[in-house]
Amino acid sequence: MSGGTAGADKATLAIMLACPPATYERLKPLMSLMGKPFYVGPSPGQGQAVKLLNNFLSATSLAATSEAIAFGVSQNIPMQTILDIVNVSTGRNSATDDKFPRRIIHGRYDAGFTAKLQLKDIKLYLENARAAGITDDIADSVVKVWTAMVTALPGADICHMYPYTREGRGKS
Repeated sequence: MSGGTAGADKATLAIMLACPPATYERLKPLMSLMGKPFYVGPSPGQGQAVKLLNNFLSATSLAATSEAIAFGVSQNIPMQTILDIVNVSTGRNSATDDKFPRRIIHGRYDAGFTAKLQLKDIKLYLENARAAGITDDIADSVVKVWTAMVTALPGADICHMYPYTREGRGKS
């Protein structure tokens, strides 16, 4: 599943199912009560693979967006102006579309998902990517960034990636 606590509250979760097609059809009405079910394939682990790659992409976009927004703000460009432009441009992502306007710009930092759990998921992604034999340079870098943040801010919400980055990755 993906969609966080907000998705659970609104029954808008993305639900990834890997099972025989007949089982998926049987479970689909029940899963539809919680969100949008997706048939991933028949093999065990395929649903987890999509969950891991989704969380990796989310973690990557939040870390990269935090760096980019911190750079823009350092150039005396208002954060809202940056978001307005990026969200109608090619840099748009879940961080610019959701986390920054709803949770970061107002200083709430309340996505409801800890950086420690994010790190667990991206480490699992990296482990599985390596096992699959694909290039993992970006994943390796993202794991290092999140590891440093979790070390500096244990227990922090994922949205704290922005102030952590803005402040020079914990170097005051």
